[in-house]
Amino acid sequence: MELNNAVVEAITSNNWLEYCGVETNLPKGINYSYLSNKKVVNKNVKGVKWENICLEERNNLTGYLAKNKPELYNKNWNVLVREIKTEVLPKVVDKIESQVSILGLSSDIVNSVKFDIINIIMVLTYEKYYNSDFHTSMLDIYLSGHIPCGWDGDYPNGKILVY
Repeated sequence: MELNNAVVEAITSNNWLEYCGVETNLPKGINYSYLSNKKVVNKNVKGVKWENICLEERNNLTGYLAKNKPELYNKNWNVLVREIKTEVLPKVVDKIESQVSILGLSSDIVNSVKFDIINIIMVLTYEKYYNSDFHTSMLDIYLSGHIPCGWDGDYPNGKILVY
């Protein structure tokens, strides 16, 4: 099994966080609320609620694969994650760190974005077997130059927060 090359290419060529703090170039077709307060963004990205939602969504995929496609999951998952960490992340981390610094955001956000990148690529690599509107929306938000940074409401009801 190979990584979804179209997603990897989109991620590696993205202008990371380019439109954060500016309510422009927001993705279409996604139910979101825009955040403009950096303190709230920093708090939300590192918040337990948002982290739990992201973990739950990733766990939905891994649980599905473990139950329905165990050979595909067991044979490939760790190999693909290692490939993302060694081949993809090094191509984007400097851009992300630079933008986080320019924007005056917490440096902790870099780890959250890296975690999101891994999950987005993994979910969309397995999209033939499992569909995740959540991760597709996250990718669209990142590709629009923004950052998904929380949830407004009781998940799954509500809206994704975007900076």
